[in-house]
Amino acid sequence: MTEKKTLLDALNRLLPSQFEEFLFHYEMPSHSVSSGTQMERAISVIKFAEERYFERDDFPQLREVIEKIAGASFLPPAESISQPKTRQTMPTNTQEAVQPKEPLKLFYSYSHADEALRDKLAKHLKILQRQNIIAEWHDRAIEAGEEWEGEIVKAMNEAQIVLLLISDDFIASDYCWGPELTASLAKHESGEARVIPVILRAVDWTGAPFSKLQALPKNAKPITTWSDIDEAMTNVAEGIRRVAQHFKPLK
Repeated sequence: MTEKKTLLDALNRLLPSQFEEFLFHYEMPSHSVSSGTQMERAISVIKFAEERYFERDDFPQLREVIEKIAGASFLPPAESISQPKTRQTMPTNTQEAVQPKEPLKLFYSYSHADEALRDKLAKHLKILQRQNIIAEWHDRAIEAGEEWEGEIVKAMNEAQIVLLLISDDFIASDYCWGPELTASLAKHESGEARVIPVILRAVDWTGAPFSKLQALPKNAKPITTWSDIDEAMTNVAEGIRRVAQHFKPLK
């Protein structure tokens, strides 16, 4: 069992009073905690711990607080959690030495008015595709004769990283704001995917459903307001790389 699943199981086994005490000591913002069942709330805690820092997760602190509330014996020692097996034989060539993992499926949710910016971002993310870190999908990949809405729904269901390309056109789009945003946030809440708002152009998004999520680029500064757009895109690509390298979908 991975550390992530171990901690999720432990949170779900806490008594309701212990869970509330845990939330107090863990100092997790109340708006980040799900209001559903204890399992749903536990999943939201795990997601918060994954997102607390871009460079690493907060699982060690999470473990420490759980043990403080329920006792050290409530959790198995971290070092006893099974790890993926490694090859015992030495590779004979470079191709054997590299054991690529399955790339995370990335979905673009965007307005067609921002297609030029999406294409520009895709070029900056191409290195992640070449390194087998992500496999991207967007609606321009739909072939002639295919049922477009069904293909979008299928791609969204399979997505593990969802980029919300935010602009006034995104917010004005009934489809972006409606079905795509609803589906992506549901996957984020369940731990199946990581949703990342990417602020393309200046627009007021105060109180938007995605406003609690960490946005890119740095300080959520709209890409088009940077003096060098390539620098902004690079900042976004680096943030996506960090997420892709650390995120482990629950499903």
